[in-house]
Order: sequence, then C-alpha cells, then structure tokens
Amino acid sequence: MYLYRAVLLLGVGAAAVYAEALDIKTGLWEVTVTTQSNGMPPVDTSKLTPEQRARLEAMMKERRKPETTVNKNCLTKDDLDQSLFLGKKDDEPSCKKDVVSTARSLSVKEQCNGNQKSTTDVKLDAVSRENVKGTMHMTLGEGARAMTMDSNISAKWVSG
Repeated sequence: MYLYRAVLLLGVGAAAVYAEALDIKTGLWEVTVTTQSNGMPPVDTSKLTPEQRARLEAMMKERRKPETTVNKNCLTKDDLDQSLFLGKKDDEPSCKKDVVSTARSLSVKEQCNGNQKSTTDVKLDAVSRENVKGTMHMTLGEGARAMTMDSNISAKWVSG
C-alpha cells in the first residue's frame, strides 16, 4: 500500500506528461520504507505552554532517527489501470502535480500553495516486474518553519 499510498497523498492537478502504468506484477507485495524527518512541523506553537512546546520538540527530535516500516499489501490490475498516481478530482485545488510515467519508472512532483505549503517529489523505478525501488522527498511549510521527510522505498513481489 505504501508504494502507491505515498504517491496518493500528493493531491491533484495532475498533468500527466506520459501516463503509462508501471509494468509490475499484481498480487501481494512487501514494501519496506525507511523515513527520516528533520525540522518542526509548520504549526503555530505560540499558544502552547512551555511544557507542551518542550514535549513537541522532544517528539520531533526523536523522529529525526530513521524509522523503517514493512507492510504487505495487495496491488490489483485495477490499481494500476486506474492511474491511482494521478489523484482525485476533489483533491486540494491549490496543488499542481506533474506526473511522468513509463513501464519502468514513475516520477511525481507536486507543489501546494494553499494554507499548508508543501512540495513532494517521488521517484519509483521498476527494477524488474517483481522489484521496485524509489525515493520520496517532502517539504512541509517554508523557511525556518519547514519540516522535511526523506524516504527510501523498496518493494518486492511476494505472490500472485
């Protein structure tokens, strides 16, 4: 699920430069994602007590350590055919997304300029029909109040 969930959070306004589905097997996939965050989330902390602010800062400091998750999820032909990577019509209108997709690679770049400014860059490569590798870089907020998240994605087909 994270393989395409990571891309699904990218919003709308998709401008598909070339939209061909990745040529990968359907079925059960094991997806390993290692993510590291830096910075503070772009939230107004002026109304927090000093204790609440200290807890938030401690929590964010802990999140700077790389975190790895492993999930197993089913990928169907419909998931690939329906271009899940292109977003939904009712997504955030302040976002602009560019998608370049071939049988072997997928690149999605999104910039949102609404209340919550963000940029996201996802790159996936189908090393084979049973192996996908990729990266995701996301920036939430801007300037000194920006938070970044970097992920390495590795997915392998388990069974059909």
